[in-house]
Amino acid sequence: MNNWLWIFNGFLSLFLLGLCDNIRGPIFPQILEQFGLTDFAGSLFFAIGSGASFFGSLVTPAFTRQWGELRSMQVFQLIMGLSMGALVICESYWQMLIFVAIFGVTLGALSVLQSSVVAAGSSRAQRSRWLAGLHSMYGLASFLAPLFLKFFWVWDRALAALAGVCVVLSVGAFFSVKRHKKISPLDAENASSDSTSLARMSWLAPTVLATYVVSELAISTRLALFLQRQEAFSVRDASVWVSLFFALLLCGRLCFFFLRVESSIRYIVLVSQSVALVSFLAGLMYRPEAFLICGLAMAPIYPLYVAHLSSLYNSKDLQKILGRCLCIQAFMVVAMHLGLGWLSDQFGLRQALFIGPFAMLLSLLAFFRYEVAANRSWFKKMI
Repeated sequence: MNNWLWIFNGFLSLFLLGLCDNIRGPIFPQILEQFGLTDFAGSLFFAIGSGASFFGSLVTPAFTRQWGELRSMQVFQLIMGLSMGALVICESYWQMLIFVAIFGVTLGALSVLQSSVVAAGSSRAQRSRWLAGLHSMYGLASFLAPLFLKFFWVWDRALAALAGVCVVLSVGAFFSVKRHKKISPLDAENASSDSTSLARMSWLAPTVLATYVVSELAISTRLALFLQRQEAFSVRDASVWVSLFFALLLCGRLCFFFLRVESSIRYIVLVSQSVALVSFLAGLMYRPEAFLICGLAMAPIYPLYVAHLSSLYNSKDLQKILGRCLCIQAFMVVAMHLGLGWLSDQFGLRQALFIGPFAMLLSLLAFFRYEVAANRSWFKKMI
């Protein structure tokens, strides 16, 4: 039996997070220009938020013990909207970084809670479908976020409008839930997990997800800047291309919301990783159109792998795995953003962005390593 209140709130939360997270890439060139920043100094705009997400994932269990998963998610969601609005009134770049750090804390907490809330609110038979649908909300938000900049032209107006939307919807969701449970409603259904398997998964499975996220963020946060700087696109044209990238990401995830793919998840993830790796390289080395193929190929990787994990573990253990993923991811994303900034200053943005394909290759290798260790029969059948 599905708990529609939990599922709806999880979907809304990831939609709002996607809007806030993905507006940063399109507004990044304007922030660099307005404050006269080098690429390395500008990379702190992303790196500090990613680093702070590590602390967000650490404090999440304390909040869930006190308020429960659903209410904790709504509180972090409201703080996220307020922190985005505060960026508009900052008088200096260094003041902005304080609120970027607050946003990062909410990003880390919400990234753990959203998947956990939807997994807990959905029946076991439909869990993979609802988790794929959940991450379609991120794709939809990613598609819409650049349109804020295209409509409002300047970054501060776009952020103000986005913050207003987040705060209003968050307050509405908060007061619409008068009663909530402090524990996941389906904990009894998935009362136990294989502790030996969990220990084995503790680093490999989170590494698959974390390195994928690094690769996706490398392209999604720098695509607008790459197109303007390397391909001579205008601000508006670059925003349209970023929207197309996220539209294909959305379409890919929606497909897996409507299709039943439980028996072929591993194959889909493997093929998607491989195509994304090749198309990312092609976009950097040959034609920018290949980045659109990369967006489509990336679409199913994260939601389907989380769905695969949710079929193996109860919500408590799934939250542990996602928490570990956020810890690994936070350090990797910080290193990625700082590395992109430094390499861009030293060698150029095109060369710096090869970090993205390298991260996807690591994700592919981690996937192989875990699946060979955990399911040798599947690997032998594949070859």
